[in-house]
Amino acid sequence: MLPTGSINYCLFYKRDRSSQCSEKTERMKKFLKFVHDDNCYCKYYEVVYILFHTGMRISEFCGLTISDIDFEHHLINIDHQLQRSADMTLVIQETKTHAGTRKLSMTADVEQCFRAIIEDRPTPRY
Repeated sequence: MLPTGSINYCLFYKRDRSSQCSEKTERMKKFLKFVHDDNCYCKYYEVVYILFHTGMRISEFCGLTISDIDFEHHLINIDHQLQRSADMTLVIQETKTHAGTRKLSMTADVEQCFRAIIEDRPTPRY
């Protein structure tokens, strides 16, 4: 049984959720602006932008290879992640759950960020 006044609370809460979304969006924009404009953190802007706009975990992003990014179909293949083991070595592992294996669509902005990262990265030594 609902306590007295709970319907008013539910109606308020429902309205309040949309304002929470806009507040989160504003905070994200402010944070991205800070990263972009800061002398120290500006080199991470594309990474932070991609993480915010795709919902990828950091370990999934760190485990990406160029073959996981399909620019032609605008997809990102997530089927592994980079983890640090107990002895501090880096290992590539499958995603923790079956649901973690997925393909994410890329917006034009995310694709542009990936292209900038690939262009700026040093040539592999192998």
